[in-house]
Amino acid sequence: MTALMQAASQGRMEILETLLRCGADPQATDSDVARVGLKRMAQFGGKDCLRDEALGHCALFVAARHGQAAVISRLIQAGADPNRRDFLDETPLIWAAEGGHQEAIAALLLGGARPDSRTLMAALEKKHPECALDLLQAGVSPDQKALVQAADLADARLLEKMLALQPKLKTGKALAPIAYATRTVPAAEAPPGRWPTLLNQSGWFKRVPEPEEKILEAVEVLLRAGAPVNEISSVGPALYVAAQQGLTCLVRRLLEAGADPRLAYRDRTPLEVARLLGHEEIARLLGDDAAVPPQPALPTARTPGTGKELQQPCFPEFPEIPELEAICGSLSSQPDYLRGGREIRLSRPVDLLALQRHWRTQGIYLFHPGDETLLAAIPADHWRVAVALMQTNGANWDLNPSDVVSWLEKLEKKQPFELSNITRDRLEGAFQTPIAEPERLAQSMYQFCPDIVDQGCGSLEVLVQELKKAPATLFLWWD
Repeated sequence: MTALMQAASQGRMEILETLLRCGADPQATDSDVARVGLKRMAQFGGKDCLRDEALGHCALFVAARHGQAAVISRLIQAGADPNRRDFLDETPLIWAAEGGHQEAIAALLLGGARPDSRTLMAALEKKHPECALDLLQAGVSPDQKALVQAADLADARLLEKMLALQPKLKTGKALAPIAYATRTVPAAEAPPGRWPTLLNQSGWFKRVPEPEEKILEAVEVLLRAGAPVNEISSVGPALYVAAQQGLTCLVRRLLEAGADPRLAYRDRTPLEVARLLGHEEIARLLGDDAAVPPQPALPTARTPGTGKELQQPCFPEFPEIPELEAICGSLSSQPDYLRGGREIRLSRPVDLLALQRHWRTQGIYLFHPGDETLLAAIPADHWRVAVALMQTNGANWDLNPSDVVSWLEKLEKKQPFELSNITRDRLEGAFQTPIAEPERLAQSMYQFCPDIVDQGCGSLEVLVQELKKAPATLFLWWD
C-alpha cells in the first residue's frame, strides 16, 4: 500500500490533503501485474481467500472498500478514475456495493461512476437492499437473475421497484426463493431451532428465517404482478418450499392463491415434506388428499415452453470395479447423489481424460463431481448421462438440464470435447481439436452462459484468447 492508500482506508483527510499537495499519485496501484489464476481463486474461494493479495487497487478502491465517502470525492477531484477496473475486472462501485456503503456509492455516482448489472448483483448477493435500491434509482436495469437474487432478501420495496422498471420479468421464478430468505442475528437473539451458526470477529451469530410477515409482504408483490403459484423454480414449487421451511402463514396464502398441494417435487409432495420435518400445523392445512401426487408426476427439469423432460437416471446395478479402485488408491462408496453410481476418493493424482477413454469402452463413465479429489463412476458411455444425473442447469438464466444437453450436443458436432468436471451448475473439460472460429464460439458461449464473462474472464476478447490456446478449455458456470 502507498501512504495515500493508507490514509484513504482510514479517512484521514488532513494527511490525504498533505500527500496530494506533495505530489502523491491517486492512480498509483498496489501492483501492475496480476497473479496467475487470480480470477479463478476469487470465483471458487471467494474474495476472502485473497486476503492481502495485490488486486490492482489504487486509493479510490481502498476508500470504496472502507466506505470513505469524503475521501472518494476528494480523490475523484484529484483525478482518480471512478470507472477504473482492477485485476478482477471490478470497479470501486462494485466494492462499495459489496460493503453496503450507501454514502460511498452516492459519492462515486456523483463523481461519474457508471453502475451496471454486476454492481447491482454485488449489492444483492451481500444482502444490501438499500444499496440495490440506490443503484436501480441510478438507472441500472434489473434482469431475471437479479429478480431471483432479490427474492432472497424478501424486500417488498426492492421487488416493486424491479417490476416497475422491468414488468416482463418472470415473477414465478422468484416466488419460491422468497421462502428461503434469511437474516443474521446474534446467537442469543435467535429463536428456538437448529440454525446455521457463524463466528466472526464480533462473536457468534445464527442465520434464521426472515419474519413471516416480511416474507408475506414480498410474496404479495409477486402475486399482484401475476406470478404463477405452481411454477417450478430451481428450488421447487413455492408451496413445497414453504412447507419445507415451516412457514404456516405462507402455506395458507399460497393455497388461497391456487397452489396445488398435490404438486410433487423430487418425489415428495408438500404434505410429505411437512410431516417428515414435523410441521404438524402445515400438514393439517394441506390435508390428507395432498398425499397423492397428480399423475403423471411433474418432472424436476423441463425445457421452457416445450414440456421436454430430462429424466434423472438411476443405476440399480453396478459392477465391482477393483481395478479402478487400485488405480485410485482407495475403495469406492455409493453416495445418494450418484443414485447407484460409485464415488472414489483419489489418494494420488490421475489423468482423468486418459482413464475416461479407457473405461468408457468398459461401459463406465468417469468424471469429477465438483471436487477434483473425488472420482464419480456411473454405468454409461457418454457425458449426456452424467449431465442428466447431476441435473446441470443455469436456473437463474432459465436454462434447464435439457437445454444444457441440447446446446452441448450441437457444440460437439462442430467442436468435439471431453468433460472432466460435472456439477449442478458447472461444466469443465477440454476441446479435442483446435477451435476453427474462436470469435464465433466465444460469442455463442457468452450468449449461452453469460457468467463465464460477466463474473469470469471479464471480456469476450479474453475468452477468444483462451479458446485459441491448444488445447482449449471448455468451461461453463452459472452462478
